Amino acid sequence: VANLLYLARRANLRQMTIRELWKIRTTREEGVSRPLFAGIVMAWQVLVLVYPIVEPCVRLFGTTQFQGLFFGNSSSTTMPPPSPSYPKNNDQSGWTIFFYSYPKAQGGGYILEPLACQHLGANQRAKQQIRFDWHSFKYNVGPIGRDGYRHPPAIERNLPHIDIPRYQMRHWPWRKQYKIPNDGED
Repeated sequence: VANLLYLARRANLRQMTIRELWKIRTTREEGVSRPLFAGIVMAWQVLVLVYPIVEPCVRLFGTTQFQGLFFGNSSSTTMPPPSPSYPKNNDQSGWTIFFYSYPKAQGGGYILEPLACQHLGANQRAKQQIRFDWHSFKYNVGPIGRDGYRHPPAIERNLPHIDIPRYQMRHWPWRKQYKIPNDGED
């Protein structure tokens, strides 16, 4: 039942058929090992297992009621709308959660996405998402430069991380800006 609920909800939001979505989730792509494919399917099924509880909760995320509950009534602490293209009406307030797999990067992730951004193209939607991923990527491990970022050499690892493009946060905590030393100045 939870699988059908997840597939129906996501198919509706992505304007696909349930069959198309089922095929995407259950077909092993070329070059993907059986153990990796099994891990991807299991990670998807973890979300599906809790989906009937999690989806209504994330639907509240970003709504005025949710923000008031956790951030008080101060307008300075509430989250801004995702983008200038965010609809003026609140018919699509709240968020949804999806599972994505990244076969070439050997991983997957859980993605929170504003419902109001569903009409946007994939690139524009991606800029509004909050992603909890685990896949392979390169990051620098060298000294911290004047810009506050680590420099080469780089290593490649398959690690969990958070991406929030709206706040220029990518592969956190592995790619982050460090405090730049002030050379003894106060």
